[in-house]
Amino acid sequence: MIISGLTAYIDRTFDEALALAREVRDYLRNYGEEESQKIAIDIAAHYSVEIMCQTSRLTNMLAWLLVPRAIHQGALSHEEVRKDNWRPGGSDVCLKESAIDPERLPPYLCDLLRRSERL
Repeated sequence: MIISGLTAYIDRTFDEALALAREVRDYLRNYGEEESQKIAIDIAAHYSVEIMCQTSRLTNMLAWLLVPRAIHQGALSHEEVRKDNWRPGGSDVCLKESAIDPERLPPYLCDLLRRSERL
């Protein structure tokens, strides 16, 4: 029962992270360039950094969530996963505090950033 609940939790979290990654992709594709041109020049570099952090955070999260899925499906053993190369990376990027007040970024991007941090 515990394994089943854990698997369901991991699956839901993976689905949520994937949906958010797609939402970020769509935001960048449809609005990113236009919004980046509207922001003040002193914010533009931070805008780019926050987009890269967002992407890194979500891809690291998705990669990490695939590991327990692989264990559950028998594709990886617990012994294999205990090795360092299976540990999630990017914590220096994913957990880093923004250099600017996120409220100075476009509102939708700010919302995406908050949601990925909560996830």
